[in-house]
Amino acid sequence: MKLFDPAFPKPVLIEEAVYHNHQDEWLNDNPLIRAITVKDTDVVESEIGYIPKLPSNIQSLNGVYQKTALHRLSCINVVHPWSAALYEDILSAILFGYINRDPRKPEIRRFQRELSSLSMLKKRDEIYEKIFVSPLSPLTTTSNAVVTGPSGSGKTTTIRRTLLAIPQVIIHPEFDNTPEKLTQIVWLSFDMPASDSPKALALAFFRAIDMAIGSNYYNEWKGRKSEGIEHHYAAMQLLILKYNIGFIHIDEMQFMLKFGSGRNSITLQAVEALFNKLSVPTLTSCTPEGLKLFDPVPAEFSNNLDVITTTRRVYSDQIYVFELAPIDSDLFDDLFSAFFPASLSQKQKGFSESFKFKVATLSAGLLAVITRLAQLYHRIALSVTDIPEEELLEDIFIEQFGPLAEALRRLHETGNEDMLENLLNRDDANNVVWALEEQKGKKIQKRVSVPDINNDHKG
Repeated sequence: MKLFDPAFPKPVLIEEAVYHNHQDEWLNDNPLIRAITVKDTDVVESEIGYIPKLPSNIQSLNGVYQKTALHRLSCINVVHPWSAALYEDILSAILFGYINRDPRKPEIRRFQRELSSLSMLKKRDEIYEKIFVSPLSPLTTTSNAVVTGPSGSGKTTTIRRTLLAIPQVIIHPEFDNTPEKLTQIVWLSFDMPASDSPKALALAFFRAIDMAIGSNYYNEWKGRKSEGIEHHYAAMQLLILKYNIGFIHIDEMQFMLKFGSGRNSITLQAVEALFNKLSVPTLTSCTPEGLKLFDPVPAEFSNNLDVITTTRRVYSDQIYVFELAPIDSDLFDDLFSAFFPASLSQKQKGFSESFKFKVATLSAGLLAVITRLAQLYHRIALSVTDIPEEELLEDIFIEQFGPLAEALRRLHETGNEDMLENLLNRDDANNVVWALEEQKGKKIQKRVSVPDINNDHKG
């Protein structure tokens, strides 16, 4: 997972606690809450947005310097219309989730001791019982939200850039007037693994912690091949308590459509029990196809009622829908201005309205396609000046986007993303491969159609 590009201004993600009083006095009794600063949304949007300045004389620069300047296009981040609402909803969920999680409370310390003892047991069924069936947790279930939209619509980038406006790790040098040092991980973001193994989910979680604080939980647990999935789950909850983790974002939730429904697979019930029942709010993101996960299915037997409750609860809060950026939208205007500045045009007045319309048509308003198309176009256009801009743009698009070109055309005309989603390939890091050039030297995995959600045979 890449939170920001190397050239993007790196925010301060680890800071020492400075305690503030919030406008809502109810929030001022817990140091975990008082250590978090609330910013105005205009400040947040100024931090999220980033449009690098290109040299005004880029047309006359040496080819090496032209290309180094063009690399800056990969660092552009245009503020999405959902950014401000996401910031407010995420941060309010974090603050509210910490209300009953003051580590000074006796019941929290007792729960941590009980969970630590539970994790040492050899009987896996007993661990499972105390985490999933009759949880030890004294905490209440908290809120959840879902972000959905086609691949390339900017979901993940917007969520993670918004999270970067919130300090990820806060170090409390002393806590409750004692020399006890406390580490607070305010948020984590990671991808749902493509495998349905609960151990894979645990390892993704451990890796996210390692990235935040420089620990080594991933390598430690990767080597514990004899440990059961229940021990992995117990370790996850212990780390949530140890590091006072305040918020979880899980991307690529649509992978769960391929998963089984039994104890040996990752399920929505497991996600809820691991995080929400410890008062840790979650945000999950997926393609529109992934929303099938949250459809409540009428129960035929009473023991299915918990499944219905879980699907509704994981889907209980705000739903954010990321749509295509049409040519008449402010978002598309901002994207076009950022990726196709006048200084990069062959024409003195900049790119024409017909060129802008062509970009909108070819890209179908997908942020990821606009980004890659702009990078490919400008690199070639700076050295090819005898072909009209619109013609060159279309030639590059057809050559580089190959079989996706027709799917993008249909997406632009109908708004139906199914054909595009079925054609997408991913590299070995699970990133979507948009242009043919991105495939060079990479192991590409062809996307397979998602089977029926019913996997009871694996239970």
